[in-house]
Amino acid sequence: MIGMKKLELDFIPKQIEQSFDMNADKSDDSNIKSNQLNLNNIEAQVSVIMNSEIIQEPGAIFAFKNYAFDELKKSRRKEGDHEELDMLEVFRLFSQLMIQMNATSFYLMTGPTFNNWKILDFFQQVIFTIVISGTIPMECFLFISAFLGSYRLLQVQEARGGYFTFKDALKLIGRKLARLIPLYYITLFFGWAVSSRFFEGPLYGISKKLYLNCDKYWWTQLIFIGNFFPFMGEATQGCMYWSWFVQADVQLYSLIPLYLYLYRKSKTIAIAIMIFLSLFGIFYNIFEVYRLQLRAGPFAIENFDLFAILFNKPYTKFQYHIPGVFFAIFYMELLRYRRASDEVKKEKYFIIHYFTKANWIGQVFLLVGQFLVVLTLFSNHEAVKDSYKWSTLENAMYFGFNRPAYMIGIILIYSAVVLGHFEGPRKLLNHDIIRAIGKLTYAIGLLCPIIINLALLGQESAYYLAFWSVIYLCIGNLVVLLICSFLVYLMIEYPCKRLVYGI
Repeated sequence: MIGMKKLELDFIPKQIEQSFDMNADKSDDSNIKSNQLNLNNIEAQVSVIMNSEIIQEPGAIFAFKNYAFDELKKSRRKEGDHEELDMLEVFRLFSQLMIQMNATSFYLMTGPTFNNWKILDFFQQVIFTIVISGTIPMECFLFISAFLGSYRLLQVQEARGGYFTFKDALKLIGRKLARLIPLYYITLFFGWAVSSRFFEGPLYGISKKLYLNCDKYWWTQLIFIGNFFPFMGEATQGCMYWSWFVQADVQLYSLIPLYLYLYRKSKTIAIAIMIFLSLFGIFYNIFEVYRLQLRAGPFAIENFDLFAILFNKPYTKFQYHIPGVFFAIFYMELLRYRRASDEVKKEKYFIIHYFTKANWIGQVFLLVGQFLVVLTLFSNHEAVKDSYKWSTLENAMYFGFNRPAYMIGIILIYSAVVLGHFEGPRKLLNHDIIRAIGKLTYAIGLLCPIIINLALLGQESAYYLAFWSVIYLCIGNLVVLLICSFLVYLMIEYPCKRLVYGI
């Protein structure tokens, strides 16, 4: 609305000029009357515009802020999309909360503390098992990314009559990069150059770990291959080492056009390849557990290479990424089912028709999904208590199947919603606040190590570990991260989004 009124204001001088030009050849009397009439009309328009919102608002900054906040609350859905897509923000929010709990504890354990032995007491408690398992929901972002990317490209394919072009594929990847790069590069270069100046006190030297060796490896971060160079990266130090997840996501996302191209050419071959890659990801994890004797517990000397071997490489994550592609293919079929007539629904889409009409299907999906999510988050409790209690086989099964089981649980829950069950809870969870916070998860993930380390390393002395102090620190970090992420969105993400909106 404000943009329309600004356009009208800009148009007035041209309108005046055109009004006098049109009457230039008329007689003086008629010219004067005509011009007077045009001026009266223009003055009326000016009066309306001058009394409108754009003039009454206290400046462009206020209008910009309102636009940014409205954009933050607004759904990601495009025209023609369905409301269940907004439910993805709930999974983003839950996953990010879990990750931040884990990150706070991780940096606290590896940071300056008086009584490190207290950590062993924490690990005996069941509640801290879920903190250690906080990295498991991270795989949900890969699923969502693959699902939305595949869904968009399949929409283009349907609109073009059954195909998509190489340009469409490049545009899909380009949009992804255009959204990620601004904040990613600012976190890299600004953080590298300036963040160390934010730290004060006797512990500030530890902050150098955040951008260690950036003088040598900055270019790998620039082109999203920092998870390969250096190949044996560490989980506690390196050149913006925590950005590995963004890099792995971009690397896997770039394969989406290839999957869908193969699927269009031969469904059987494409499905076989994607199943093979998913199984490869699972059994590669199992193989590395046996080769390196990796353990599910956090305190095991054998886990030194766990981060570089299993966590930050894209080929270990096909089993979380490819289900998103399959789900997009299923979702497109579901949309065709919704558009079909009742007779066609029963004949051509009889399986989907039954799943949408049978309420017990939705209840089973929801219950089994919730069970799998809870089970996978607490399944390693005995290993957390004692890192050497499990056998190699038990550790291999955990690394091979625990995270895929979590993803199956999330997919079942979301499938129950997509199939039309539990509309009430879905509408309740699709609140503007949840949707807005869900959109801040990218900024939260990038800023997290910097903010937490500022809190930990800015102290005069080391921390004394106690249960409630850890809880308060975690809550404080979440609040500060939320505020900082909103400011970053307002000043960086939203303006950049507007600049690349036409891509």
